[in-house]
Amino acid sequence: MSGNNTSSFDPKRGTATTLLGSISRFAYNSDRIDAEAVPASAPSRVSTRGLTRQCSSRSIKREAVDPDTDDAQQPNEGPDTSAVRNAPKKRKKSVPGSKVVLFPELDTISDSLAPNLICVFIGINPGVQTSITGHAYAHRSNWFWKLLYSSACVDRLLPPRYDQELPRLFSLGLTNLVSRPTANQAQLSVQEKEEGVPILAEKIRVQKPESICFVGKDIWKIFHKIYFGVAMDEKEFQFGWQKLRGTTTNMRITGLLSSRKNPSDVKLEDLDLAPHLIKSENGTDVWEGALVFVSFSTSGLVSFSPEFKRQTWVELGVYVNERRAARGELSPKEAFDVTTQE
Repeated sequence: MSGNNTSSFDPKRGTATTLLGSISRFAYNSDRIDAEAVPASAPSRVSTRGLTRQCSSRSIKREAVDPDTDDAQQPNEGPDTSAVRNAPKKRKKSVPGSKVVLFPELDTISDSLAPNLICVFIGINPGVQTSITGHAYAHRSNWFWKLLYSSACVDRLLPPRYDQELPRLFSLGLTNLVSRPTANQAQLSVQEKEEGVPILAEKIRVQKPESICFVGKDIWKIFHKIYFGVAMDEKEFQFGWQKLRGTTTNMRITGLLSSRKNPSDVKLEDLDLAPHLIKSENGTDVWEGALVFVSFSTSGLVSFSPEFKRQTWVELGVYVNERRAARGELSPKEAFDVTTQE
């Protein structure tokens, strides 16, 4: 044998072949693919167990996002699932009033009201724990009593059982848009919330508080729609004192349902407030209506930071204490011991 063209004798074929010719018989041919062949660069044993499981879960995720997308039809195209991770989740929007649930075994609670209070807090409706205990904002996760104290609206942290004592001790009051208790406000119908507006407006007109605080933006939205006859401007909304549009003047609520559209849409001098001014019993003082403060819901499910919650309520607390000083009242108006008094 000499050179590179080394020959050999094939006894089976009875012919001589070159070494290169023999090797060529093992060259790759796309028409003769062995189903169990493994690429030369791969290890001799390749486990596909984890890969199969991974692709399967990705396929499920794709179909859960949108079964009509191309990605859902091709789950095994590759390991890149960034499009699936970044795709917005499709959630069914809850239709207001679509989950109405009746709780005949739950009792309503009493309002905590009196004439000429500094502020009346307005909730959406009593919760289950509130109904069971008979006291407002009774669930331990609710922030109402904590915020009432941290904002200095009261001088100490009160337990819910003091709800009926707020008018007498602090010139503060409590009421709700709807009296029927539920586990959450989604279980209220739109109709009963709208029907609660004129009832609430009448309470305001009769009791004549200096200010009212809606404990939840949604309560203010439904009240605004029925009271003014037009939807609240979502883009302009801010928590805190509500202003007349385009002015720095605080909005006032007299409790008399308006036949005109939103007073924010007309000039300040054209506001039909003069006929709504109500004289007090002695005929000297004039009640111009209640200022409007809007807070977030104090439910523990609300995700605002504790600091944001506290700062929002501090603004209300400043007003409450200014009015106390102007009225010559103390906080509380009479001494009591929160640890022993029931």
